[in-house]
Amino acid sequence: MFTGRSPTEGTFSDSLDLHKFAEDALPDRTLEIADPTMWLHSGQHDNSTSIRIQ
Repeated sequence: MFTGRSPTEGTFSDSLDLHKFAEDALPDRTLEIADPTMWLHSGQHDNSTSIRIQ
């Protein structure tokens, strides 16, 4: 899983770690935990990727 977050980020504390962060977001809020740069690419398949994300 690519979250774009570091386990040592200030967001994470004793009660919230990277695993809990991802677990809480699945399956309904996947885009909140997915690394946004994964969706930023150019090429001939951009349109179909965009449709699948929406």
